[in-house]
Amino acid sequence: MGANPPEPARGTWDGDTLTLRVTTPKAEGRYTYRFHGDDRYDFRIENSFDGGKTFGRFMEGTYQRSGGAPAR
Repeated sequence: MGANPPEPARGTWDGDTLTLRVTTPKAEGRYTYRFHGDDRYDFRIENSFDGGKTFGRFMEGTYQRSGGAPAR
């Protein structure tokens, strides 16, 4: 979000959680997705301005599939 990073974010899985990290000239970003089955996940973006020592929450939310037709 914001500036274009010099390279793509890299990530790791830990159980049901995918964490992506990216470094730009101004900051580090951490994007976390925690999946709850096929219909819901929590999402959080955090930023660090001290080289990854501390992260502050930028935004977070929960996404839930609506009651429409099932995904394919």
